[in-house]
Amino acid sequence: MERAEQEVVARRARRVVWAFRTLVYGGAAIAAAVLLTGSGDERRPTFLEGSTAQGRPFSLQLEDGRPTHLGTTIEQTCNNGLAWPACWWSFDGKTTRFRFADGRLTVREKLSRDYGEGEVGERNYTLEARIADGRVAGTMRLIENVTWSGGRYVCESGDVTFFAGAG
Repeated sequence: MERAEQEVVARRARRVVWAFRTLVYGGAAIAAAVLLTGSGDERRPTFLEGSTAQGRPFSLQLEDGRPTHLGTTIEQTCNNGLAWPACWWSFDGKTTRFRFADGRLTVREKLSRDYGEGEVGERNYTLEARIADGRVAGTMRLIENVTWSGGRYVCESGDVTFFAGAG
């Protein structure tokens, strides 16, 4: 592996570590805020916790039975031989619109990522799920197109199934 490739892999590894830290610490802060600000008279959100077929955690928050937040990580493989996990933390109405009717949830989100040094990625997340009886199950997918001064490559997760239920 050439030195330039090693630097790209090392840079990506650092980004993955920071993204993981952001997801964990951000989730802990949100959970603490929810627990500390709620009173006994208010309806508290329900958290459906589970995992993906890739062995990654999956979390969906419901408020009054409606999905409001989702958090997970999706492993993607690129056509240039690289592979790394991408965190997906989405909020209904803030980063995208969750389409929810008759127990079916659809989420589509497009994000741009600036990796620095002229490398830019465009991520397209999709999720299709069914929510019933305190459980959620479905399939999600990530496709990321990355461009940089040396060209372009594509990263994909393929279809990733997941399952989560109330604690």
